[in-house]
Amino acid sequence: MKVALAYGSNLGNRSENITLAVDKLKENGLGNICCSKHVVSKPVDCPQGSGDFLNGALTGEWQGSCRELLDLCQKIEGEVGRSKVREINSPRPIDLDILLFGEEMFAEEDLKVPHERMLQRGFVMGPLAEVAADWIIPGEDSTVGQYFKGMK
Repeated sequence: MKVALAYGSNLGNRSENITLAVDKLKENGLGNICCSKHVVSKPVDCPQGSGDFLNGALTGEWQGSCRELLDLCQKIEGEVGRSKVREINSPRPIDLDILLFGEEMFAEEDLKVPHERMLQRGFVMGPLAEVAADWIIPGEDSTVGQYFKGMK
């Protein structure tokens, strides 16, 4: 299944955290990974004093379920140092979000795909447009690239 993930880091060595997370995704079955360039963004809805994020997006091939991919992302976040018990939106070494999972849509309490806030965030849509411009967003009448172009 073709998948798209967003990643971000605003704690510690941001670039190293991202590289480590992507390496762990590869080691655990995400194939044919294509990563965007990284962009720096101001924290959104984060505690005062939070540092800037280094963000990006990637596409890849996943053989398991969307739930299994979510479990893997959460496991990797913990391995890279993200605490499960923390203030909402507090600084974190890595954040991994499933943006798209093929043409499928999920609306579960802890799993919403397409990601529920991706269309409002240029720091997500810009990198995603770099690696998946022609991907039609499930539930929308446009591609990632068209949507991002309209945000500018």
